[in-house]
Amino acid sequence: MSGLPRHHYGWGQFRVLGASAPDLCLVASGVVDAWCDMHRGGHGLWDYAASALVCIEAGAVVADVFGRDLFTPDPTERRSPIAAATQELFDAFLEERLKDG
Repeated sequence: MSGLPRHHYGWGQFRVLGASAPDLCLVASGVVDAWCDMHRGGHGLWDYAASALVCIEAGAVVADVFGRDLFTPDPTERRSPIAAATQELFDAFLEERLKDG
């Protein structure tokens, strides 16, 4: 997770490593089950594109939290990536994340 949620999600701990690329690769490798960004538009395409592809190739689910196209050609646009190892976990994580606005 990047950033702080507005409410507690019930987990025992979370990690903020500071960059989305390594975090997404941790999902792809199976080290962590899921990851999301708590900011509405914190990342440019160059921050996550390669690692999102690594996730997709590994079978993880990756999207923008707010349903926007994750891959945009406009360098001024920002996205809020979310990734999970499975579709079921992705859906549950996204539902909780959207409660935070």
